[in-house]
Amino acid sequence: MVSTAPADGATEVAPDVVLTVTFSEPMAGLTSESFRLEGPSGAVAGAVSTSGAVARFTPAAPLEAGPHHATLTVAARDLAGNALATAHAFSFAVRAEVVDLTPPEVVSVTPLDAATDVHPDVVVRATFSEPLDCTTVAGAFTLAGEVAVDGTVACDGAVVSFTPAAPLYFLTYYEARLGTQITDLAGNALEAPYTWGFRVEAWVDTTPPEVVSTVPAPDAVDVAVGTPISVAFSEAIDPATVSAETIQVDDGAPVAGQLAVSDATVVFTPAAALQPGQTYTVTVGTGVQDLAGNALAEAVAWSFTTAAAPTGPSVLYERNGDIYRVREDGTGRVVIAGASGRNEHVLGISASGRIVYLREGDLYSVGPEGADPVQLESPWPSSLVFRGISSNDRVIYGMNGDLFAIDLDGTDKVTLASTEDDETDAVVGPGGRVVYRTIPFSGTDQKLMSVLDDGTGGVTLDAAPQMKSIAHIDAAGRVFFERMLGYYSSYQYDAFRVGVDGSGLLELAATTAYSEVFFAEASDGTVALSTCQLPLCETSLVVVAGVTLDCGRGGPRGLTSDDRFIVAQGPLGAQDLLAVNTAGGATPIAADPTANDLFLAVHPDGRVIYRAYGPSEQWDLYSVRSDGAGTVALADGPASETFWGVTPTGRVVWAIDPASTPGQLWSINGDGTDARLLRESAEVLVFGGFTKTGKVAYLEAGDLFLADHDGTSPVNLTQNPTSGTQSFVGSYP
Repeated sequence: MVSTAPADGATEVAPDVVLTVTFSEPMAGLTSESFRLEGPSGAVAGAVSTSGAVARFTPAAPLEAGPHHATLTVAARDLAGNALATAHAFSFAVRAEVVDLTPPEVVSVTPLDAATDVHPDVVVRATFSEPLDCTTVAGAFTLAGEVAVDGTVACDGAVVSFTPAAPLYFLTYYEARLGTQITDLAGNALEAPYTWGFRVEAWVDTTPPEVVSTVPAPDAVDVAVGTPISVAFSEAIDPATVSAETIQVDDGAPVAGQLAVSDATVVFTPAAALQPGQTYTVTVGTGVQDLAGNALAEAVAWSFTTAAAPTGPSVLYERNGDIYRVREDGTGRVVIAGASGRNEHVLGISASGRIVYLREGDLYSVGPEGADPVQLESPWPSSLVFRGISSNDRVIYGMNGDLFAIDLDGTDKVTLASTEDDETDAVVGPGGRVVYRTIPFSGTDQKLMSVLDDGTGGVTLDAAPQMKSIAHIDAAGRVFFERMLGYYSSYQYDAFRVGVDGSGLLELAATTAYSEVFFAEASDGTVALSTCQLPLCETSLVVVAGVTLDCGRGGPRGLTSDDRFIVAQGPLGAQDLLAVNTAGGATPIAADPTANDLFLAVHPDGRVIYRAYGPSEQWDLYSVRSDGAGTVALADGPASETFWGVTPTGRVVWAIDPASTPGQLWSINGDGTDARLLRESAEVLVFGGFTKTGKVAYLEAGDLFLADHDGTSPVNLTQNPTSGTQSFVGSYP
């Protein structure tokens, strides 16, 4: 004997197995006496057959599960009559068969039962709980309205469908029926007929959608690079048909972005700001469909050109929560941030030109053309406090009481201060240093700390157990601060200076009768302190080079370019102005006994700008040299002047309210020469700021203007009188 099937020791043998034995030579016919099989219940009946060298045992019925034992006796003989030398046996195990007795069930149907407004071209479907014997479905799936509906029945696994030969009738109720002829693969039939019904809609939309408007308009020019692109259709659009394949934006190559569908409008938001001075083409393909499946009849394409990038001096301004950049001549406007329709606000400009801004509480940076916006931080539900941009172009901010630094591209975020203390009043100093104070939850004792913007080099500047305030960090990296002792009427400030590395802690004034606060530092290092006499601080004093000057209810006001501290002296309503040199010597510079002299600003050439309220009850503007000589009237007309400031180029700017006379905007040199009327208007002019080139930004009737010091016609930067709120941010960069 050569082999058996099943092999000796086989398991998981099928119940309908036929046993086979292969001999080494042809055999005479074997019988039930020579080929026997026993199962768990005893001898197994079956038929024995022989063909050449192969003998087979075919059980009369499927074998029962469990062990079986087959025996070939010595009665088996070859054709020459030679018997087997010895009997041969082999054993195997039959697996148990699981019989499916569960009938199929309907688990879902399309359309739903009692559905209305069903499309006439509907395909009726039913999904069962298990695969079906598809040969039992054809005559058992029917659909009928007032009469039976002709159609095609299909079966695929557990899903059956009925496709009507023609569209169904409008406003007609139909009933679908699945009969009990339907069985699963095991022959189990549906227990009861399954029926459901639906009503066909009243009318079917066969009108294709049309493009009715676009933003930007076809052939538009000077389009802001941050403008979202939108297409308005004549009817609602199926969002599933809107994709990069059906609506494309390109400038010779596809532009990446996101598509959003809202009813009949599709908006494409570029992933990055469009390129300045570039022509773009938008194509809407025939793949776009309405909700009824009607496709656009033909493709629609149009082009527009973005505004050229601003060159030369430019400014930043905000309008309705969006951020814009425009040249000082009013051309080349680009949207820096605003495509989202959310509230944005400029925080700062880095040395590399990236703009840092808040968008509804989140921290971002963006390039000068509105390109490459990066989300730096999303603090929700916490609040974020911007502290500044370090000299290494890292953004410093506070959140949840901790202090952080991050690169402008959103990488290399580090924690500068994270303890149980509450970080407050962080100041960004030179050389990438950040100075901050901490307030422990357990009390009012504070520490003054310093750390580099990469998180290293942390040092304690002052650990004395008093509250502190950071006053100033000079160019050399020295930190000026005050310690506060006591509370309310008994409080006292003492002024100190310390190196940003923690070295050289120095008390600037050591008194018990006065409260000292840092005011200013001259170029030679001389420090002016603003002090008051305790306990009620009703008398203000200034200390310079150890010299104390009684200021009455006045105090320090400014520092000129030639290192003179400007001080107001006298009672309220009748004060004079003094200039104090670095040796403590005081010189009166505005001391009209009939007027109250109010300090306004220090001019770049060292002159002091002040306002005098005299007997005529008019606030007139004057300037005087810091040595007290050369007093000139800048504006002394009958109307009261509102001082706006001094431009970086040295022009003194003021406005006259139009309440009793036409509103006017003026500028003049600090020495009183070359007065120019910049603007005259019946509208109230609202100060915005100055550009680095010396131009004056102001609001008039909702628009933002720039006026040049030479009196030429102001430039309207926004030209949007109905667009809402404008605000001037400043020069860029």
